[in-house]
Amino acid sequence: MSEEVVEKPNKNDLHSELIKKLTSLLNNENTDDALILINDEQFSASLVDCSWDLIPIASGYLNSYNIKNKPDLFQCCVTLLENIASRCDPAETLLEFIEQAECLDNDTKFCTILRPIATCLKRLEGSRGRSLEWCINTIKSHVSELPVPENQKLEGDEIVLLDTDPAVFRIVNVYQAILPFLKLFISEVSLSHGEIVIANQRELLLSSMISLLGKPFCYLEFEDKKSLRRMLADDILKCITHLTGNPFRFFEYVEKRIMQVSNPKSFKEDYIEKDYSSTKEANHLTDLFTPTDMISDLAYANFYYLILGSDLQLPWVPCVYHPHYVLQNCLYLSSCLLKNPEYLLILKGLALIKAALVRIDPFSVDTDALELKIYSKFIEDLSQVMIYCDVREQRESSFEVFKLYFRIFTMEAKYLLIIHLYDVFNHSGLRSCLTSIVKDSVIKCLESDPIDPSFTGKRIYALLVKACKMPFLSSSDLVEISDEIIGSLNFIRFLVIRDKTNLTGVWNFTAKLETDFIHPLREGLNMSRAHYQLKIKDLEAQDKFNKSQTQNEASKSNDKISITVGGKTLPTMPTREKINFCLQAMNAFDVMESILIRVNECIEQRLLK
Repeated sequence: MSEEVVEKPNKNDLHSELIKKLTSLLNNENTDDALILINDEQFSASLVDCSWDLIPIASGYLNSYNIKNKPDLFQCCVTLLENIASRCDPAETLLEFIEQAECLDNDTKFCTILRPIATCLKRLEGSRGRSLEWCINTIKSHVSELPVPENQKLEGDEIVLLDTDPAVFRIVNVYQAILPFLKLFISEVSLSHGEIVIANQRELLLSSMISLLGKPFCYLEFEDKKSLRRMLADDILKCITHLTGNPFRFFEYVEKRIMQVSNPKSFKEDYIEKDYSSTKEANHLTDLFTPTDMISDLAYANFYYLILGSDLQLPWVPCVYHPHYVLQNCLYLSSCLLKNPEYLLILKGLALIKAALVRIDPFSVDTDALELKIYSKFIEDLSQVMIYCDVREQRESSFEVFKLYFRIFTMEAKYLLIIHLYDVFNHSGLRSCLTSIVKDSVIKCLESDPIDPSFTGKRIYALLVKACKMPFLSSSDLVEISDEIIGSLNFIRFLVIRDKTNLTGVWNFTAKLETDFIHPLREGLNMSRAHYQLKIKDLEAQDKFNKSQTQNEASKSNDKISITVGGKTLPTMPTREKINFCLQAMNAFDVMESILIRVNECIEQRLLK
């Protein structure tokens, strides 16, 4: 009797049948049968072989709609993916999972797939190679595409309204998935292990944790200690301290960026074109920390803001670094924050630099420091906040920082910085602030024993030339530069009243002051006063005429008489408002004239003696 031959199912047929059945069950939302099919012994081997086809099918159901409206279907697909990650070849399936995780518009899918990716990586262990780096790059790509919160002009307690921004919810949700994923591998390479063989993985994770503090996370507010944002920031810092015992070590890389700004050619020669022969040195500068595409300036700035500028406590903060070195790096990072238009970044930049400045002793930063461009670059960026930021609290805070900043320099360094800034600053209010600092510095020089020469002699004349824009043009628009003119006149008045014995040398230059500043200013005041008196007369006649016209006719006639300040015509406004502006200008002229008269009296009295 012949034996019946039982043919085994073709392997390809089993693959096709499994994919076809599973697709049908998922389409029909028959999750129970789908889970049974996955564990069916007949298809067990096929599951391993056709994972590349199954992963995209199951991943297609991972979206926000299904997680809310079809939780069973969603969970079934999650189980299937976890099953594949735990049973199939981890190296092969990892690549497919990474490909599926590249979904910039689907946070639900991205966050969910991180779990099976972690399973694959854990199974790789010692043979992980560059697999973790690929996964981290995928995470970075997704994070970089997240939207930032709307730039809202909020003051004081209003800042809590940032919580209502949908972008904040999205950022928090994504970070809540990313951190547990990375923690799995941080625990393997934390400082408590100390094995050299995992040093590269430790540095990779360290770099990635700092980079997560950049965009968009740096756009979040961290003051609310009970908020998820604050908890996430705290969590990231704790992870960093598990990977390095010195959170200030990254100043080394910030310093390289400062050098690049100060001397781009030297930086290129030292750090890019240099041929590194030793593997150790090459690995160091393959550099997970210096290039901005690895860690952005905003990431470093936010990192040190959290350490120095907020009340977020670390287990330890190094105290061996010189405060001047810390300041130098914070100047660069603060500038990176201040030059952004976002109010929250400006707030962090001011908090960071203020925290660094209060650690500096007065009159301790010498002229050598000014060789670094960052010292002048910072004050230029700060000045933009002082002038243009439309949040009152931040303007006031920036002015406090401005005063703190000048407090740290020696008299010699302060003189050199002020001379430079007079050439840089065009805004009348800022130039007036500089003149006020000059006045305070002269007082300090006169009070020292012996007298400090930094603001005396030819130097005081050089400062007067800058402050008074000598030789002064009588045709200058006095309304536009009224602040600096009043500041300069007050400074001259202070000098001639305080320095009766010519310790500063100001009396050596009074004739030059009269010729190049006082006389042309007097002429300018007379011309400006006559101009605005005529303008007021014309505007009052126009206002009287407007009252006799209809509203539409009066509105049209408002443009007939224009007012020009600094070469620019003021925007359209009612005639009465134009009159008020002219009256304010006349008041400014009166102030200038009264101080000018007092200056003349003081000079004449001394000449008579």
